[in-house]
Amino acid sequence: MDDNILKINGKSLSFKESDIKLFRKLKNSIDGLDRVLRESGKIPDWKRKEFIANMTEGYLSVMIVLHDILSSTIDIKHHSVRRVVSASRSTEEKIVDVFVAAGAAAKAQSWLAWEIMTQYNRLALHHGKMMRRLNGATISALKKTVRTLEEQSKGVKGLGDYLTEIAIFSLQVEENVHILLDDSDILQLEEHQISQLHKLLERVKALLEWKRPRPQS
Repeated sequence: MDDNILKINGKSLSFKESDIKLFRKLKNSIDGLDRVLRESGKIPDWKRKEFIANMTEGYLSVMIVLHDILSSTIDIKHHSVRRVVSASRSTEEKIVDVFVAAGAAAKAQSWLAWEIMTQYNRLALHHGKMMRRLNGATISALKKTVRTLEEQSKGVKGLGDYLTEIAIFSLQVEENVHILLDDSDILQLEEHQISQLHKLLERVKALLEWKRPRPQS
């Protein structure tokens, strides 16, 4: 069996070894939190299982988005970036839900407080790493798309071809970059990533300026 394969919704998806390891660390953290919440006895089984299932499902959704981005150029037409934001927001909300549940259990039984918070902090650490991985992959894919458009623009001669082959896609890239910037807090984008996105906008702006090719003498 290939250790770099993750089965999600009946499909076998291939990842880099480092991405699989990161997901497994997340899963182990979730399992560890599940164990201490179960041992606390202060959270009903159905509620605990729901927490854990929702969180696991959330990170599987993140892995699907990551796979789609890594396996091809980012699908700017079908809102891959919106899926990134949605997945990030969803997992962040689930982290908060678990924190509230863990806090309630720790308050009721102080002897478990240390272990509960240790498991939660481990989960939060790997969550941050996964989000940074997803953000980095998304920005890299947008850069690749812009480079492709820049190369294609060199061979475009007529205004009609420019509009259909360059301008439309450039506008879509611009929209996606603005989505990332608008939701930078949710995505926890780092300063250098925000700077990269602003530089991408400058390159897209240049792509959106139609320059009539000079006739060859």
